[in-house]
Amino acid sequence: MPRPTPPRNHSGLITLLWCLLQGTNIFIAAIAAQTAGIMTTEFLNPAMVSTFLLFYLTGRTLNYGLIHLLGYHAAAALDDIGGSASSRPSVSLPDFQRSSTHFKHIYHQRAKGRQLLYQTGFILMESGVTWATTALFNHFFPAGSARIWVWLGCWLIVLIAWTIGYETYFPKVFRLNVLMTEHGQPVFIRRGVPLPRIPDNMRADD
Repeated sequence: MPRPTPPRNHSGLITLLWCLLQGTNIFIAAIAAQTAGIMTTEFLNPAMVSTFLLFYLTGRTLNYGLIHLLGYHAAAALDDIGGSASSRPSVSLPDFQRSSTHFKHIYHQRAKGRQLLYQTGFILMESGVTWATTALFNHFFPAGSARIWVWLGCWLIVLIAWTIGYETYFPKVFRLNVLMTEHGQPVFIRRGVPLPRIPDNMRADD
């Protein structure tokens, strides 16, 4: 069966640029993490792990901002690249689409200051929770052959719980509504501002 033709507003070139930017982002984050010390299976360095996440999330946010400046945005859902209905694996990447005039008008109605506060808080929270979780794990589980896998499981559970809580209570505290969703993250609008018609691929419930 032939593969469906991508929509006209979907840009493979932007996706390629994104992959290059993210590769550079990961490299910079890894270099920054190296300055925080070393990590072994006997000692999981909290500063090293949290520094990597801090630089990575900051770079990722800047990369999405650059894509916006180029006239594209990421849809709410990820795009599966490669694979098929058979057993071939696929890679999930952001689905970048050209920003129409209608989309730009909607996007400019977001609560810019509180959106920046949300993004900054998200980055600091993720890296801070990572540092605390790793430090506590080193204290309570100082040894063990499979400790790095146990740490990974504990870290993911704690991080997901904090992320869900942050995404739930931030708009309640600051009296915001979710305007749309980009690459899995909410874009906020102040309560009381009429919600415009949102394109289907940017709805929060997609």
